[in-house]
Amino acid sequence: MCTITTAVKKWRQYLLVHRFIILTDHRSLKELLTQVIQTNEQHMYLARLMGYHYEIQYRSESHNQAANSLSRLPETVSSLSLILSVPSLTFLGELRQQLEAHPEYTGLRQFIRDTHHKYPQFSLSKDLVPHSGHI
Repeated sequence: MCTITTAVKKWRQYLLVHRFIILTDHRSLKELLTQVIQTNEQHMYLARLMGYHYEIQYRSESHNQAANSLSRLPETVSSLSLILSVPSLTFLGELRQQLEAHPEYTGLRQFIRDTHHKYPQFSLSKDLVPHSGHI
């Protein structure tokens, strides 16, 4: 239950509005919502899951190979791999590409470029035309 509540807390913003399924190889967790809650720990963990729409499904160890492989460390580590993940924001690039194909925008951009002293609230920034600092 600790692992489940930790995972739900981490992914909270995605799980709040959706129904989701919790797969576990612990048969007792499947009956958690229908059994009598006896310990303080059970009360605490169930309170943390209130408000979510979930279903706990039991899957035996032999049918849950993905969880088995994730929960067991390899016996020997022959090499070490490190991965760095960096978010890539593509919105501005896609916006520039679409605006370049729009003749009215390119004409206005050229007009502002030529007469920038008449329209100080507009500026040119990397082929975009922000108005008072906003795109």
